[in-house]
Amino acid sequence: MSDRLSVLATQSCVGTARATERVAPGVTLHYDNAFFCSDAPVRERYTFTVRVTNPASSTVSATLQGLELRLSTPRPRGRGPEVTGAASGLPLTLAPGESGSFVVSGLYELVRTDEGGKANAHFHVRGGAGNPFHLGLNAHFRGASGREAAPPAGRPGGPPRRPGPPPRPGPG
Repeated sequence: MSDRLSVLATQSCVGTARATERVAPGVTLHYDNAFFCSDAPVRERYTFTVRVTNPASSTVSATLQGLELRLSTPRPRGRGPEVTGAASGLPLTLAPGESGSFVVSGLYELVRTDEGGKANAHFHVRGGAGNPFHLGLNAHFRGASGREAAPPAGRPGGPPRRPGPPPRPGPG
Protein backbone atom coordinates (compact mmCIF):
# COMPACT_ATOMS: atom_id res chain seq x y z
CA MET A 1 0.00 0.00 0.00
CA SER A 2 1.04 3.54 -0.61
CA ASP A 3 2.60 5.99 1.86
CA ARG A 4 -0.31 8.29 0.97
CA LEU A 5 -2.43 6.42 3.54
CA SER A 6 -0.97 8.48 6.36
CA VAL A 7 -3.19 11.45 5.38
CA LEU A 8 -6.46 9.50 5.24
CA ALA A 9 -9.36 9.63 7.67
CA THR A 10 -10.69 6.52 9.42
CA GLN A 11 -13.67 4.53 8.11
CA SER A 12 -15.89 3.44 10.99
CA CYS A 13 -17.59 0.09 10.36
CA VAL A 14 -20.97 -0.93 11.77
CA GLY A 15 -21.70 -4.32 13.32
CA THR A 16 -24.36 -6.23 11.37
CA ALA A 17 -24.48 -9.63 13.10
CA ARG A 18 -23.74 -11.43 16.36
CA ALA A 19 -22.79 -15.07 16.79
CA THR A 20 -23.04 -17.58 19.61
CA GLU A 21 -20.37 -20.27 19.81
CA ARG A 22 -19.68 -23.03 22.30
CA VAL A 23 -15.90 -22.73 22.43
CA ALA A 24 -15.19 -25.32 25.13
CA PRO A 25 -17.14 -27.54 27.51
CA GLY A 26 -19.10 -25.17 29.74
CA VAL A 27 -18.17 -22.03 27.77
CA THR A 28 -20.43 -20.31 25.25
CA LEU A 29 -19.50 -16.86 23.93
CA HIS A 30 -21.76 -14.27 22.27
CA TYR A 31 -19.86 -11.84 20.03
CA ASP A 32 -20.10 -9.38 17.13
CA ASN A 33 -18.88 -11.25 14.06
CA ALA A 34 -19.73 -9.20 10.94
CA PHE A 35 -19.05 -5.56 10.14
CA PHE A 36 -20.10 -3.43 7.16
CA CYS A 37 -18.26 -0.34 5.94
CA SER A 38 -20.39 1.47 3.35
CA ASP A 39 -19.40 4.25 0.95
CA ALA A 40 -15.79 3.24 1.46
CA PRO A 41 -13.12 5.25 -0.39
CA VAL A 42 -10.71 3.26 -2.56
CA ARG A 43 -8.19 3.10 0.31
CA GLU A 44 -8.44 4.19 3.91
CA ARG A 45 -7.95 3.27 7.54
CA TYR A 46 -10.77 1.42 9.26
CA THR A 47 -11.86 0.54 12.78
CA PHE A 48 -14.56 -1.50 14.46
CA THR A 49 -15.30 -2.60 18.01
CA VAL A 50 -16.02 -6.25 18.82
CA ARG A 51 -18.26 -6.86 21.85
CA VAL A 52 -17.94 -10.25 23.55
CA THR A 53 -20.03 -11.75 26.37
CA ASN A 54 -19.31 -14.84 28.43
CA PRO A 55 -22.81 -15.44 29.87
CA ALA A 56 -23.38 -16.26 33.54
CA SER A 57 -24.44 -19.76 32.45
CA SER A 58 -20.84 -20.50 31.38
CA THR A 59 -18.74 -22.32 33.97
CA VAL A 60 -15.21 -21.29 32.90
CA SER A 61 -13.40 -18.05 32.05
CA ALA A 62 -12.36 -17.49 28.43
CA THR A 63 -9.34 -15.51 27.24
CA LEU A 64 -9.15 -13.91 23.79
CA GLN A 65 -5.45 -13.72 22.96
CA GLY A 66 -4.79 -12.39 19.46
CA LEU A 67 -6.07 -11.50 16.00
CA GLU A 68 -4.98 -13.00 12.69
CA LEU A 69 -6.02 -11.90 9.19
CA ARG A 70 -6.74 -15.20 7.40
CA LEU A 71 -7.85 -14.07 3.94
CA SER A 72 -8.95 -11.11 1.86
CA THR A 73 -11.49 -11.47 -0.95
CA PRO A 74 -12.72 -11.13 -3.70
CA ARG A 75 -9.89 -11.89 -6.13
CA PRO A 76 -10.95 -10.65 -9.57
CA ARG A 77 -8.32 -11.37 -12.21
CA GLY A 78 -6.23 -13.05 -9.49
CA ARG A 79 -5.67 -9.82 -7.53
CA GLY A 80 -7.10 -9.61 -4.02
CA PRO A 81 -7.69 -6.49 -1.98
CA GLU A 82 -4.93 -5.30 0.32
CA VAL A 83 -5.96 -5.41 3.97
CA THR A 84 -4.05 -5.17 7.25
CA GLY A 85 -5.48 -5.69 10.72
CA ALA A 86 -4.42 -5.48 14.36
CA ALA A 87 -6.30 -5.63 17.64
CA SER A 88 -6.00 -3.40 20.68
CA GLY A 89 -7.46 -4.53 23.97
CA LEU A 90 -6.21 -8.14 23.73
CA PRO A 91 -5.61 -10.27 25.65
CA LEU A 92 -9.09 -10.04 27.16
CA THR A 93 -10.21 -12.46 29.89
CA LEU A 94 -13.92 -12.80 30.61
CA ALA A 95 -15.21 -14.68 33.64
CA PRO A 96 -18.73 -16.13 33.50
CA GLY A 97 -21.21 -13.23 33.46
CA GLU A 98 -18.69 -10.69 32.13
CA SER A 99 -18.64 -8.69 28.90
CA GLY A 100 -15.81 -6.81 27.27
CA SER A 101 -14.62 -5.45 23.95
CA PHE A 102 -11.57 -4.97 21.79
CA VAL A 103 -10.90 -2.81 18.74
CA VAL A 104 -9.79 -4.02 15.31
CA SER A 105 -8.14 -1.45 13.05
CA GLY A 106 -5.97 -1.36 9.99
CA LEU A 107 -5.84 -0.31 6.35
CA TYR A 108 -7.72 -1.55 3.30
CA GLU A 109 -7.63 -0.95 -0.44
CA LEU A 110 -10.64 -1.95 -2.55
CA VAL A 111 -10.43 -4.03 -5.72
CA ARG A 112 -12.60 -3.33 -8.73
CA THR A 113 -15.33 -5.91 -9.39
CA ASP A 114 -18.41 -6.05 -11.62
CA GLU A 115 -20.39 -4.74 -8.63
CA GLY A 116 -18.01 -1.84 -7.92
CA GLY A 117 -15.13 -1.50 -5.45
CA LYS A 118 -15.06 -3.98 -2.59
CA ALA A 119 -12.90 -5.80 -0.08
CA ASN A 120 -13.70 -8.47 2.48
CA ALA A 121 -11.39 -9.21 5.41
CA HIS A 122 -11.70 -12.58 7.17
CA PHE A 123 -10.13 -12.73 10.64
CA HIS A 124 -9.64 -15.34 13.37
CA VAL A 125 -9.46 -14.36 17.03
CA ARG A 126 -7.39 -16.92 18.94
CA GLY A 127 -8.45 -17.79 22.44
CA GLY A 128 -8.45 -20.37 25.15
CA ALA A 129 -10.80 -21.73 27.79
CA GLY A 130 -9.06 -24.90 28.89
CA ASN A 131 -8.71 -25.75 25.18
CA PRO A 132 -7.68 -23.46 22.32
CA PHE A 133 -10.42 -22.04 20.08
CA HIS A 134 -10.92 -19.36 17.46
CA LEU A 135 -13.76 -17.00 16.62
CA GLY A 136 -14.39 -15.83 13.06
CA LEU A 137 -14.85 -12.13 12.21
CA ASN A 138 -15.62 -10.60 8.80
CA ALA A 139 -15.41 -7.00 7.64
CA HIS A 140 -17.06 -6.01 4.34
CA PHE A 141 -15.91 -2.77 2.66
CA ARG A 142 -18.07 -1.43 -0.19
CA GLY A 143 -17.23 1.53 -2.39
CA ALA A 144 -19.68 4.37 -2.96
CA SER A 145 -20.32 3.20 -6.54
CA GLY A 146 -21.05 -0.39 -5.51
CA ARG A 147 -24.42 -1.96 -6.25
CA GLU A 148 -24.42 -4.35 -3.29
CA ALA A 149 -26.37 -3.12 -0.28
CA ALA A 150 -25.64 -3.83 3.39
CA PRO A 151 -26.59 -7.33 4.48
CA PRO A 152 -29.93 -7.67 6.27
CA ALA A 153 -29.80 -7.48 10.06
CA GLY A 154 -28.79 -10.79 11.56
CA ARG A 155 -27.12 -12.06 8.37
CA PRO A 156 -23.31 -12.20 8.47
CA GLY A 157 -22.71 -10.44 5.14
CA GLY A 158 -21.44 -11.71 1.86
CA PRO A 159 -23.10 -11.66 -1.53
CA PRO A 160 -26.87 -11.51 -1.77
CA ARG A 161 -28.56 -14.90 -1.67
CA ARG A 162 -29.96 -16.27 -4.89
CA PRO A 163 -33.55 -17.40 -4.67
CA GLY A 164 -33.91 -21.17 -4.62
CA PRO A 165 -36.68 -23.35 -5.99
CA PRO A 166 -40.15 -22.83 -4.56
CA PRO A 167 -40.95 -24.88 -1.46
CA ARG A 168 -42.49 -28.28 -2.07
CA PRO A 169 -45.96 -28.83 -0.72
CA GLY A 170 -46.10 -31.13 2.29
CA PRO A 171 -48.05 -34.38 2.40
CA GLY A 172 -51.65 -34.12 2.84
